[in-house]
Amino acid sequence: MPNRRVVFILVLASVMLAACSLGMEQEVAPTATMLPATATDQATMPPATEASSPEPTDAVDPTALPTASSYDPRGFEELASSDRLFPAYSIDADLGPAGHRMAAAISTFSRDIEAVPNEGVMILELADLTSPRELPLGSPVAQVEWSGGRLFAGMESGDIYRVEIDQGEAFPIASLGDQHVSALAVSPDGERLAAASFATLRPVVLAAGSGEIMAELPEHQDTIRALAWSPDGTILASGAGNVLRLWQAEDQTLLQELAGHEHFIYEVGWTPDGELVASASEDGTIIVWRAASGEQLFRLYPAESNLRALAISPDGEYLAAGSNNGAIPIWNLISGQLVEVLKDDWAIHSLFWTADGRLVSASIPVSVNQGGRVLIWGRP
Repeated sequence: MPNRRVVFILVLASVMLAACSLGMEQEVAPTATMLPATATDQATMPPATEASSPEPTDAVDPTALPTASSYDPRGFEELASSDRLFPAYSIDADLGPAGHRMAAAISTFSRDIEAVPNEGVMILELADLTSPRELPLGSPVAQVEWSGGRLFAGMESGDIYRVEIDQGEAFPIASLGDQHVSALAVSPDGERLAAASFATLRPVVLAAGSGEIMAELPEHQDTIRALAWSPDGTILASGAGNVLRLWQAEDQTLLQELAGHEHFIYEVGWTPDGELVASASEDGTIIVWRAASGEQLFRLYPAESNLRALAISPDGEYLAAGSNNGAIPIWNLISGQLVEVLKDDWAIHSLFWTADGRLVSASIPVSVNQGGRVLIWGRP
């Protein structure tokens, strides 16, 4: 009957379609089949019943690396203090690249204070601040800047020395006139040294090894008290008077001229990504700028006191400032909120974050020239 023929044809078509599909699967299957493991592979393969964890791809111990929370300053207190160094009017300091030691330059910078014995720099181990190592240079030091195993010292005489730390040897490499060096900054690659002095309003870029002049920036309208390279070394920031300027390092083109402070800028610092640059002023304010646009992101008012120091944490999240009244306010740079205020009895002249999340300050007495000291802050 016609209906039976239709059914028979449909069944036959289904069988043929299934057979074709099976043949296709048999042709494709070999390309997706894993080759059998060799005897060596079988010996090292984990049993099928056990779950194996992937091997770590980074050999660095994660417990040795700082995390974002490592720099949270809430709950910081004084952990260690150096003895008083020698009589001084001001102190400048710089932290070594490994973060384990620092150099302190004690400057007389006053005709009322007699020359100190063994004028030069002191090297302090952060693990033991009580036993500084003296490196006499024969003249008071106004600025220090560390780079690798060497130190650059800007003298009150206007000379610049390259100090080889391990050898204990110092070599004069440049002179910026007969007045003391007001600012130093080593480029991130260690090849260039930006410098300025009270004798000139024109900062220079020197070859770090020889002191040869590589570039001269245009003349500023006031004394340059702060210099800082961007993290990638392409931009040099200069603080002269109350104006912050950003210069293209390659051709000394002026990129930004940022006015906002009422008095001298004493310190400048960059966030690790190079997007923000901050300036600390004698007017008691810190301004955080967007480097690319020149926009003011935050204007921070820590205290009614001069600000001579600032430090941005290695993760770029916190900014600490040092004031003449001994206060060290610390802000969160993401929110602009004040999160902690530390208090020293002495005027803060330098600040640094260590890689393990501590804060280091260098200070002098507020009213009496009795010497300088170094403090370490952190969680007990």
